[in-house]
Amino acid sequence: MMPEFGVLILGDKPMAWLRETAVLVEELGYDQLWHCDEKFFRDGYISLALVAEHTRRIRLGIAVTDPYSRHPALTAMASATLSDLAPGRITLGVGAGGSGFQSLGIARQRPVAAIRESVDLMRRLWAGAPVTYAGELVRFHGGRLEFRPAEPIRIAIASSSKQVLQLAGQIGDAAMIGDYAAGLGLGRAVEAVKVGCQRAGRSPVEVPLIARLNVAISEDREAVIRAMKPWIGIPLWNRFGNWKSLLNYDPTWEDHLAALKAVIASQEHMTSNVADTSWMQPHLGLIPDEFVFERCLAGTADQVRRQVERVFESGVSQLVIYPMPVSNQSYPEVIRRFAESVIQPIRRAAKE
Repeated sequence: MMPEFGVLILGDKPMAWLRETAVLVEELGYDQLWHCDEKFFRDGYISLALVAEHTRRIRLGIAVTDPYSRHPALTAMASATLSDLAPGRITLGVGAGGSGFQSLGIARQRPVAAIRESVDLMRRLWAGAPVTYAGELVRFHGGRLEFRPAEPIRIAIASSSKQVLQLAGQIGDAAMIGDYAAGLGLGRAVEAVKVGCQRAGRSPVEVPLIARLNVAISEDREAVIRAMKPWIGIPLWNRFGNWKSLLNYDPTWEDHLAALKAVIASQEHMTSNVADTSWMQPHLGLIPDEFVFERCLAGTADQVRRQVERVFESGVSQLVIYPMPVSNQSYPEVIRRFAESVIQPIRRAAKE
């Protein structure tokens, strides 16, 4: 099977930039374009509507919505509307979310149950019949969508945690593995999806594995490490006190990262959004360099290509990159270089 590649857009750039970048992504031969549904960036559904109008081939995805900040019936409505613009091209990423919840006054309760019930309700609504749904966390009373998706909408359940990835294996059309590029983390993530498949009596081939990874390409090793470390710090912050839930966790962290633990414990506020890494900048030296290569694709073009090949060897069939420009690079330069120095050689080798 030919591996697939996609690009992730955060929503921090103007819409004119998005239009031009989406056209470039398609021209460079990528298979997918995903747009974040992060608070409080540009709206992912409106943004993908623009992309749909200016592309013809690439599949489009939301990465990822959550079951808390928007009722799943409204998510079903929005994604079905996108399907009108791009029939057969829409994938809805669903995960537990987290960014912006503090500002919205939202508590993330029982994410596995919330995701399961949300997916169930959305699929029933897309089928067209009136629905009454009385879940433990999701409620819907005798409503229906007044239209149906032009084509089936795939659901990719996304996470970096074992329980949600197991759920992806049970009920997802695909599983999106977040931020594990190698080692224990990637291996445990793939295994979690397989466990979910086994529980549901499904074959693992029914659930394609998507890896979502940050990418930095440069001859300057220090530059790529410096660019990536703040993003390594985010999960360490967000799961402080429960590091064992991170799939690349090793008990030696408790001693080796003692200084970092002290820094995180001293912080008086949580991050307001996914891009807020300002707190981490003075403390990057407390994160070991090897953490970067466990959770990101980083290095020279040849090093990144070899890392990608190992990701595919793990059973992953689709890779979605979030480009991280370094050394005065632009975002389009990174996606072009990745296409020319990673995608094209891998595809040539796959054809041989």
